[in-house]
Amino acid sequence: NISTVYPSILMQGQCDPTVQNPQAWQYYPNCSAQNNNRATGGIVQPTPLASSLLEKAADLSIFMKPLYESLEDIKTLGMYFSNQGAGLSVSFPGSVRDGTSQY
Repeated sequence: NISTVYPSILMQGQCDPTVQNPQAWQYYPNCSAQNNNRATGGIVQPTPLASSLLEKAADLSIFMKPLYESLEDIKTLGMYFSNQGAGLSVSFPGSVRDGTSQY
């Protein structure tokens, strides 16, 4: 599931709380809305820095699609933050995270 409309945001434990089937690749155990709380950085490894990093990334992400489309050699673009050791990334084109894989 790739999107060339929006970039994807990835932080540890991010998931879709509507997926309840453990056999589905989008499934993440014990997923809740708190896993996706951008203000706290989720519940797996929350950091107070996550919210401000996402605000900064939003300002820059508007340039991702035009850059991606401007050169054929570009396969993916991303901004990768250490986020106090918790990690946080914004990448384009956007994709759906595989809940069965490690971050």
